[in-house]
Amino acid sequence: MEYIAYITLPTFVIGLLLTWSNVNSRWFFSSLLIVELLDDLMLPIAKTWTTHYYLWAVMVNIIFLLIVLFRKVWAAKLYSWTGINYFKKASGEYKFSQQEGAICFLFIVSMAINFVTWIEILLYVNYIIDTPYVKLYLLDAGQSFLHILVCLAIITYLTKIPKKEKDELYEGS
Repeated sequence: MEYIAYITLPTFVIGLLLTWSNVNSRWFFSSLLIVELLDDLMLPIAKTWTTHYYLWAVMVNIIFLLIVLFRKVWAAKLYSWTGINYFKKASGEYKFSQQEGAICFLFIVSMAINFVTWIEILLYVNYIIDTPYVKLYLLDAGQSFLHILVCLAIITYLTKIPKKEKDELYEGS
């Protein structure tokens, strides 16, 4: 089940490649891809933190959430710093889709599960509880399920590109 944690990276790459001509989607997938790469690179290190790994997972979910919700602001800020027109266009063509809302909801659920697990592990380590039930019976299966749902939301996002944008997407092929 541990390999399912890496399933989102190729999904984001495929999404980026399939929607390259759409500035809004390209900025969406590029942003997600950067955070996912950092998360995947840090995962072996963060797992050695044992108790506080779950707090790391909460922080990564917060970063994902902020990236999705505020990417228009990030694009405008990057444009003001760099003057690169791509960021101006990304900010101007920003659209928030239902699928992005679903992905944000999944990040929030993942954040909640990891936060509860972190509290539970702190209680367990300090001998306040005897068995960390959430960590033992919910966390792995729940996170795997959430990763699969994020991938399905991305696939749905790819199928919901408006017709005009789909035509532009396939004209260059």
